[in-house]
Amino acid sequence: MNPKLKQKLSEVEKEINLTPFLRACLLTNGSLTTLLEALTGSEIKISGLKQKTIPADEKLSWELKINFGEELNEREVVLSAEQKPLVYAKSYSVISRLSDDAKSDILNTDLPIGKILKKHKVEVHREIKEIGLESDAKIAGILNLNNNKILWRSYMLIQKNVPLMKIEEYFGKFR
Repeated sequence: MNPKLKQKLSEVEKEINLTPFLRACLLTNGSLTTLLEALTGSEIKISGLKQKTIPADEKLSWELKINFGEELNEREVVLSAEQKPLVYAKSYSVISRLSDDAKSDILNTDLPIGKILKKHKVEVHREIKEIGLESDAKIAGILNLNNNKILWRSYMLIQKNVPLMKIEEYFGKFR
């Protein structure tokens, strides 16, 4: 783990009781959906909240190494097990870097991104960029949290040394 993430993890652990379950979700560099299915013993359902094409702003252009204003797919979903919301996720996909089939699935289905990439044999690695706690009443409401301090992470999906997507995940209560 890089020193910056190690420091942020230490700060998070001073504020909340980070269970092994949440620690695994926060630090995994594999498919979160697969991990959640293994940890809960349930199929993970995806509910789409919002999906639209947006122009990349300055920050996203820099992070995704694209031109300012280039088209991105912005997608917001909730991952649930047995109708209990576990994770709110927001992703930004560089549309021009996706195959037509993968693009169609991302734009037109509620499949998890990890399963879409696997289906289309898109090899990527995840690079965790940030972790922390954030107060957000909207997301707390979506995740049925009483406290609006939410554990989150952001990471990049990298393909052949080029960013394909930026994903932000906010974690609800587990078990």
